[in-house]
Amino acid sequence: MPMLETSNYLSSSDGHFYNVDNYITRTSLKLHTFGKRFYKCCCWSLDDDCTCKFFKWLDTSICCTRGPATAPIVIVKFKRLEHALEVANEEL
Repeated sequence: MPMLETSNYLSSSDGHFYNVDNYITRTSLKLHTFGKRFYKCCCWSLDDDCTCKFFKWLDTSICCTRGPATAPIVIVKFKRLEHALEVANEEL
């Protein structure tokens, strides 16, 4: 009996298949999906209508356990950026 091979493709809701090598994993920073991970095409762009718009949730549950772990990291980064902005504004 032949061994099953794992697929290098993901299927999107529009029925297209996308090569795994062309997507990246990101973490949502939006309020209702904070911490949920998703796949998106590495070529995706808000500014270009011709680019691939592939998107698929990696974390399919409504409540993601990564949120509580991710939130403190994001808060620290935002505070660091706010401080850098304050310093830059003072130098003007």
